[in-house]
Amino acid sequence: MLGDSTMKFLGKLLSVLAGIVYVIFAFYLFFNPLANLVAMSWLFAFSLFVGALASFFSYLSAPASERRGHLFFSILNVIFAGIFLAYGYWTLPLVLPTLFAVTLLISSISGLFRANRIKVLLPRLGSSMTWLSVLGLVLGVILLFNPMTGSLFVSYLVALGFIYDGIVYLMNALAKFGE
Repeated sequence: MLGDSTMKFLGKLLSVLAGIVYVIFAFYLFFNPLANLVAMSWLFAFSLFVGALASFFSYLSAPASERRGHLFFSILNVIFAGIFLAYGYWTLPLVLPTLFAVTLLISSISGLFRANRIKVLLPRLGSSMTWLSVLGLVLGVILLFNPMTGSLFVSYLVALGFIYDGIVYLMNALAKFGE
C-alpha cells in the first residue's frame, strides 16, 4: 500500500496534469469546434479519465471528514470514461449534445425553483435568475431536438466547462503544494 505522503503527491501531480489537460482541451475545442467532433470525443474521454483518477487519489489522501461523495463520483467518471474511450467515436457525437441538453434543462428547472426562493429576499437577483433559467430552458429544448446542429453550441459549452474545471484543478493543486 502506498504511504500517505505518496498518495498526497500523486493527488497533487494528477490534479496538475488534469488541470493542464483540461485547459489544453478547452483551447482545442475553441479553435476546432465542429471539424473535430470525433477527435474531441477521444480527448473528452481521456480528460474525463485523468480527472477521475485525480479525484480518486484526492479522495484517498483526504481526511475522512472531507470525503463526502468523492468516491462515488470518481468511480462514476471512471466508468463513463471507460465507455467513452471504448466507443467514443460512435457515441459522443450524438450523446454529448443530448447529454448537455438534458443537463441544461435540469439545471434551468432547478434554477427556476431557486429563483422563486431568492426572489423573496433579493428581488432583483431572483428576477435575473428567472430569466436566465427560462433562457436555459429554451436553449435546452432547442439543443435536445437538434443535437447535431447544436454541436457547435455544445463544443463552446464544453470548452468553457473544461477551462473552469482545469482552473479549479490547478488552483487545488497549487493550494495543496503549499501544505
